[in-house]
Amino acid sequence: MGTHLPAKSAPRIALIEDDESLALLLHYNLDAMGFDVEWTAHGTVALRRLLSDPPDLVVLDWVVPGLSGIEILRQLRQNAHTRTLPVFMLTARTNPEDRKRASELGVEAFIPKPFALGDVLSRMQQLLLSSG
Repeated sequence: MGTHLPAKSAPRIALIEDDESLALLLHYNLDAMGFDVEWTAHGTVALRRLLSDPPDLVVLDWVVPGLSGIEILRQLRQNAHTRTLPVFMLTARTNPEDRKRASELGVEAFIPKPFALGDVLSRMQQLLLSSG
């Protein structure tokens, strides 16, 4: 978790999370690791931003106001410009059927809340380093 990315690479992460304290925790830690983080708490606003200017990684909650996280994911996969965009889903939903739905739509990781922050940050960093 202490590894920093070179300043010149600054991978962009879109954080879609309506829990402000969790969003601030993630934003703070990702920023400290050298990521450029844009936080959005509303699903409809998030989708519009993702489609117009796709980031390097999406961190997506399932339950957000407006469009649900799973609907955002579905629409990302239907768009040629965002079809292969890596998505981490952080969610309180632990139903195996929900995990299956997310997997069928190609999430990189389905991470149930609560989670170990260090593990999540490490997985995000590994994905971005391997895809960059």
